[in-house]
Amino acid sequence: MASLVERRTAFLTHYQDAAYARRYRELVPGSPKALLLIDKLFESPYITVPRATEALGVSPPTARSAIRALVRAGLLEELAGSGWRRVYVARPILEILEG
Repeated sequence: MASLVERRTAFLTHYQDAAYARRYRELVPGSPKALLLIDKLFESPYITVPRATEALGVSPPTARSAIRALVRAGLLEELAGSGWRRVYVARPILEILEG
């Protein structure tokens, strides 16, 4: 069985493939912050608004907008919590990392 590092490396290599990256861009057109947030989800498939705010260096409303774009695209789903404590997961990324 491949280690987490090996799976993560394989996933990142796959993501960098032009066709795969294009697919993500098509899912969140006109949302550059959402595209940047996808990159952060490779580090950890879990995200909150405060973490997105810090990771992107943007205001909370901008972070929420990026998260909403990824939820609409089906790349993120809400896991638990309410308000600032909402936790979202990028299930497709999580499934690959868990192997």
